[in-house]
Amino acid sequence: TQAASFAHTAWTCYIGRHAPQLAGLEEVAGYVASITPPEAQIVTFDTYIAVEANRHVAHGLEMNTFSLFPHLTDEKAREFGVMNDHLFAEALRDERAGCVLLTDFDLRILTEHRWYLKKAERPLTEEEILTKLPALRGRWRLDRVIPHFGQWHDNLYIFRRKD
Repeated sequence: TQAASFAHTAWTCYIGRHAPQLAGLEEVAGYVASITPPEAQIVTFDTYIAVEANRHVAHGLEMNTFSLFPHLTDEKAREFGVMNDHLFAEALRDERAGCVLLTDFDLRILTEHRWYLKKAERPLTEEEILTKLPALRGRWRLDRVIPHFGQWHDNLYIFRRKD
């Protein structure tokens, strides 16, 4: 339609295809695609990265950070198609998981169950992340840290399988 065409043109002109956040997204998504097979699932709340990388997000994480309901039982979380802490840990153990992408914000909601923006003073070390989220330990290794990523300019942590 004419309105859709105008909106698309206006939006593209407003943000530009080469906006820093979009360029960063394309770079990260390209990297994710290069380290995961096409059938791999990405364990992340940042679903737009998986979409850009043409990968599936782990079931239950489709609604970004709105997918986490830590106090639901496993049965209720599955019924509603969302995650709780136990199901998130299961997703990390799933053989279909190709990589894990987490930001400082994601780690806060997973470990503190608090949804608030707070700029990290520095990127976390691998050991700090593993201490906060022990379900990563043994199976995943920190591969890359992307500072100032996305709309909140957060640190993005990319984990790859150890095997």
